[in-house]
Parts: sequence; structure tokens; C-alpha cells
Amino acid sequence: MKLSQLFSGEVRTDSTASRASQPTPAQMEQANRQIRSLVPGQTISGEIVSRNGSEVQIRLSEDILLNARVDRNLNIEVGKNMTFEVKNNGSSLTLSPLFTNVATDVNVLKALDMAGLPVNRASIEMTQQLMQAGMSVNRSSLQQIFREVSGFPQAEISDIINLHRLQMPVNEANLNQMVSYRNLNHQLTQGMDNILEALPEVFDSMMAEGDTAGAVKLYQEVIRLVQESGGEMTSAGEGGGPGQTVPEGTAGMPGSVSVQGGLSDVSGLSLIQEGQADMPGAGS
Repeated sequence: MKLSQLFSGEVRTDSTASRASQPTPAQMEQANRQIRSLVPGQTISGEIVSRNGSEVQIRLSEDILLNARVDRNLNIEVGKNMTFEVKNNGSSLTLSPLFTNVATDVNVLKALDMAGLPVNRASIEMTQQLMQAGMSVNRSSLQQIFREVSGFPQAEISDIINLHRLQMPVNEANLNQMVSYRNLNHQLTQGMDNILEALPEVFDSMMAEGDTAGAVKLYQEVIRLVQESGGEMTSAGEGGGPGQTVPEGTAGMPGSVSVQGGLSDVSGLSLIQEGQADMPGAGS
């Protein structure tokens, strides 16, 4: 979103008594300074008061109106409160919507405010994932995890949260192990998909050659392997290794912990225990 004008010079109020009130030159200059001082990563919130195609007006605090140009396909409703993250503030101010209705994310905003953390894309995603996983979002935990997210900007936020779920330190070695696991898991899944896709063709070929017994045996073997693999995954999810807490109802491969709440599963990791590597930025 690029603002066509940084400040529209208009002030609108909802009451007739104050309708005649106009901003003084000093107030307008102060508003312009505040807008020009915005830096990438900061956020602004306001109400969408009108929309005409790609043109919208956003009412900020003190009834300051900003004229903005938006993508026609962007879902913006008049009357909704929106929070935007500043992406660039050069010759024009570029904003990116964080979420369409602040009220639906009020718990996230309250948690961040309680922890004294900035409201930006990373902090919102972090807090939402913690809430979805049923983990603590108190001041101490939010501040610690946010320091780790900031300390490892290239890491996936879900990887950092998964390490906390496993009660493992957040360090470069463990994060690299998480990446390796996800890559391996993807390769194994893709390989199994390829096998299952090719299986009907192999079966049909064996049947066409008259090898009915062989075709039936092939399917029986595949079913047996799938069932055995499923049994191992279920039993592995019923218990964890020393020092691990396995969430109720999770399942994974031997020695694994599967994380609920929409986060990535964590399995078969060789992680660095506390004391073997430093944890930069951790405030424990």
C-alpha cells in the first residue's frame, strides 16, 4: 500500500459541535513530522472510513485522515479497524496490513502490550503460534522468545517455539538440526508419495502378466509396512525420553515428539543439551 498523500489536511469529527474545529498549522506540521518519522517495522492503526476502488481513507488518532492507494483485490471493509506495518518511508509511505480486524486479535495485542514488545509481523506471528500451541504467553516467556526470534532472524519462528516445547535450548546447532529434520521429513514424504503413485501401475502390470498372486502379495506387504510404521509412531507418541515432556495425544516416529496446534512435527532430532552450546539472547 502506498499513501498518495502523507497527510490529507482534513480533520473529521462525528459531533456537530466540533465540526467547525480545524487543525492549526502547528498541529498539521506535528502530524506530518510524526508520519515522516515512521521507520520500517513500526505500526500504525486506524479505521477505514471510505473506499472507492483502489482509493481508501484511513482515520488515525485525533481524526487525522490519510489518503491511501491499495490493491483492488485487498479485502478491506469500511468501518473496520486495521493495523499496518511500515515497509518503507521514502518518497512515499509503503504499508502492509497485519490483520484486517484488530478486535479479532485483541488477545495478541494485549499480550504484546503486557510484555512491552513492539507490534510487528514477527511478534504477532510468534504470539499467535504460542497461543495456538497452548503455551504460556506471560511477560517473561514472550520477552525471552522474542529475543531469540530477533537473535536468529533467519530461523523459522515455529522452530524456536518447537525447541521450547521440547524444553531444549535455542541455539544455532539445535536450529540447524530442526532445519535438517524438516528437509529430511519432506524428502521421505515425497518418496513415499512417489511409491504410492506408482503402485497401481505396478499392480496392473503384474495382473496383466498373469501374476495375480504376486500382485496380491505386493499389496499385502505394502499394507503390512504401513500398519507397522503406524504402530511404531503411535507407541513413540505415548512416551518421551528423559527430560522430555510429551503433549497428550501426540504421535511421532521412535524418539519423537509431535507438536500440536498447527506447528511442525519434531521427530528423530539429535539436539544439543543445555551446557553444550550457548543460547544467545536467552533471558532465562
